[in-house]
Amino acid sequence: MRRFTLDAGYLGHPRYMVHGLLEVDVNEAHRIIRQVKQESGERLSLLKIAIYLLLWISILTACAPTATPGGQSSATPAETTSTRTVTGPKPTNLPGTGLEVQVTVPPGAVIVFQRSGGIAGLDEKWIIYNNGRLVSAEGKEWQVDPREVASLVLKIEELGFSDLRGSYLEWNSCCDRFSYILTLSTGGNEKTVTWVEANPEIPASLLEIQEYIQGFIQDGSGQT
Repeated sequence: MRRFTLDAGYLGHPRYMVHGLLEVDVNEAHRIIRQVKQESGERLSLLKIAIYLLLWISILTACAPTATPGGQSSATPAETTSTRTVTGPKPTNLPGTGLEVQVTVPPGAVIVFQRSGGIAGLDEKWIIYNNGRLVSAEGKEWQVDPREVASLVLKIEELGFSDLRGSYLEWNSCCDRFSYILTLSTGGNEKTVTWVEANPEIPASLLEIQEYIQGFIQDGSGQT
């Protein structure tokens, strides 16, 4: 049985399903329960006490006003301004979101693609250069055919990347969803689009662009 448990733990290690572990010492609580029983004869249950406390916490939490960034309390999300930095100082404002993404495109690069989030809390960044260089956030490099890079850029442009909105985000980005930031730099022009997966407003063309880029990265780096 122990070997089976170890094997299961080893196989499940790459995907972190437990976000936190809470350990509580109940020895003092048991001592108080025994003392009350001896003094008054009343039988107390630790489980009933725990359920009672959880119910009160749930009621108090439900009645509390919603706190929004900036110190405001409101039933609806207040418009706030936050900054999410990819690299460098150059800002790209995303209309209608209050979100400012700062992206620096290195000389010779045509695509900067970032994926973050998920159950494992990934934070990936890939830079694709027009000469075929493919560089990861860890500094690892691969070389692909520059003609494949040109073909990828052409597909992205043909799918109307320049016509997309700057942002397809949702106020609530819960449930360990991935978020993406994509910057395309061609002909001296740069455009950044950010989105969160499972947003029903994401156009099919953007999902197709995402699929093309991720396939390119997998083929070029040999990573899945």
